[in-house]
Amino acid sequence: MLARCQMVANQWGVQLVASKARGLSEYELFLSPRIEAPSLQLEVQVQIEVQETSINCQLIANQFQHSEQQKKLTKTETTITNSKTFHPSESQSYCTMMNLSLFLVFAALFNAATGNVIEDITPPTAGTPPGTSRGLRGTAPLSTPPATPPVELGTAGNYAILAKTGISTVPNSSIYGDVAVSPISHAAMTGFAMVMDLSGQRSSSSQINGKAYADDYATPTRSGLTTAVSDMETAYNDAAGRFNEDGDRTNIGAGDISGETLTPGVYTFDVDIMFSTDIAFKGDENDVFIMQTKQSLVQAANTKVELLGGVQAKNIFWQVAGNVRVGAGAQLQGVLLVKTDVLLMTGSYLNGRVLAQTACNLQMATIIEA
Repeated sequence: MLARCQMVANQWGVQLVASKARGLSEYELFLSPRIEAPSLQLEVQVQIEVQETSINCQLIANQFQHSEQQKKLTKTETTITNSKTFHPSESQSYCTMMNLSLFLVFAALFNAATGNVIEDITPPTAGTPPGTSRGLRGTAPLSTPPATPPVELGTAGNYAILAKTGISTVPNSSIYGDVAVSPISHAAMTGFAMVMDLSGQRSSSSQINGKAYADDYATPTRSGLTTAVSDMETAYNDAAGRFNEDGDRTNIGAGDISGETLTPGVYTFDVDIMFSTDIAFKGDENDVFIMQTKQSLVQAANTKVELLGGVQAKNIFWQVAGNVRVGAGAQLQGVLLVKTDVLLMTGSYLNGRVLAQTACNLQMATIIEA
């Protein structure tokens, strides 16, 4: 059983929300709303493993303190572990004590960071009206989905385009970043009028603001590309295996996400993902979005993907089991992790990467590495 907690401090106070499973009650833990900490943020994760006769707990607290004078953000990480062996009849009472103990630990962390005094950390007595206690209280299920970690690209992240069977362009396309093909020769890169470097390890083209690499180039190019292709496949499998914890994010609009504003997390589709009007991803610079489909991704001509609130294209991952078609004049954002091929049609634009397990075909298109 896994329990996750999130603690947020701001000018209104501090709140810790905990969710857990396997028959144990859910709690909302919170501190006095009179505590003010506009320059402090605490992110707390708690993992609780429940065995037949024991409970193991680990707490990881990341404290972020903003200094107005030094104009910087500092981070302090604290890890606390606890375990208890008990008779099965003791399990419920111990879980309650452990939650209260954790709460006291959080309070100590907050006090150490801010110098504030927590006035009341006493559990409410029977009959206390909801919302009046400043201590620990039972509550209806209330959970915050954990932040989605990004997909690690490994050395595949060194390329704007990486493909296994070829890269073609109908001139003139513009690629900002390196491109590579493997395990196939440079002949699979067509339309670029490549010029080989004197080292024999790379080539260049007026359409590539970077370098081009192929499996038949001089050592050590081949070994590096073999690793990159392996990393690409690992990244694809990682993205495909991410768990969608929210049923409302499954097959949205039967695959038609036209006009949608998407919030962070994992979205799963058994059908094509398509959109004929603009869509948006909304969050902050660290938020991650994973779009999974067992079929294809189809973006209509002259549509665009907007990034709101600081979202970065590098944190949007399109895991596509079929192919990708980006219409003429369309603008797409994100990393394309594609099992088959990608086509960017005339005047289309991608801010991201193409990591294709077959081919990437450009028709006077632009790719900017993100």
